[in-house]
Amino acid sequence: MVEKGRVEDVGEMISRNVTAYEARPLGKVDGNIEARSASVTTQDMSLVYLDWGAPTVGTSLAKDEAFNLRITLEGQVSTTDPNFGEISAEKEKGNARIFSLTEETNTYSHGHIGLNLVIPHNVLENRVKSFYQHELGKSLRFAPLLDLSTIKGQSILSLLEYFKTQHTEAPEVFDNPIFGTQFQELMLSNILAGMDHNYKQILDKGAMDVAIPRAVKRAEDFMRSNAYRPITIELLAREAGCSERALHSGFRKFRNKTPLSVLRDIRLEHAHSDLMAMTGSVTDIAMKWGFSNLGRFSKSYVERYGERPSQTLKVAPCQIFKAA
Repeated sequence: MVEKGRVEDVGEMISRNVTAYEARPLGKVDGNIEARSASVTTQDMSLVYLDWGAPTVGTSLAKDEAFNLRITLEGQVSTTDPNFGEISAEKEKGNARIFSLTEETNTYSHGHIGLNLVIPHNVLENRVKSFYQHELGKSLRFAPLLDLSTIKGQSILSLLEYFKTQHTEAPEVFDNPIFGTQFQELMLSNILAGMDHNYKQILDKGAMDVAIPRAVKRAEDFMRSNAYRPITIELLAREAGCSERALHSGFRKFRNKTPLSVLRDIRLEHAHSDLMAMTGSVTDIAMKWGFSNLGRFSKSYVERYGERPSQTLKVAPCQIFKAA
């Protein structure tokens, strides 16, 4: 839901959804100008839309242990950062700001409209720990700017646009915990692999360890028994008894697939079984197993079973009759 009001009212919205925050206009504001804001949350991630409507200064009143990625849709904005100083971004430059709010951090906005992705630091740091199955020596820290014109920048921007569009047009998709977990996994992996941070070089160039076949089988057995549940790579690695990196390497070596592609195959098998048993409509069954895009679901289904999901539903009664 979009909230409208004074600049100060939007500051109160940020206080409710992100951290204690105070906002005030820079100079006199026309009484007809309204600031607008909206916030949605999925799993551990929040997406905040901000349109200040007028030149504004905002001050964080408390430290916020969260990663903030802010995309500038219009205008210009700058934030003070304790490690990098002033971080400035504007739409014309095609970059996004990465920052964490600390007490008395000031943000200056001029005609600014933006999207802000907020993820708790511990969520990202736990993924790095899980990747190595080792504690971090230093806190995870990102470079202050992301070039949105790069391939990896475009990938993250596309995910944010999808996040916004889905919540606008089909918010019920995120009510499915399987889909919500899949989307968060995709976002976290793109952030850690595509953005510069103090563990990036190690993630890219570290010596590759490989899970033994027994660990790969443990992961597969867990996926088959729990396919109806939200499953993350972090959880799979823990169940298999190895690091995420070793698990990815093991699946590539012994299955020539990623763990999540194997999980999708398993869920596709369950969807096929449900279609054969006529437990619901194609849409209901696809959504149940985390396939929110019916076009992609149908394409994968045809590639695997040689017919469309709707055809399986139609032929199922004949097969049941013959079996009887």
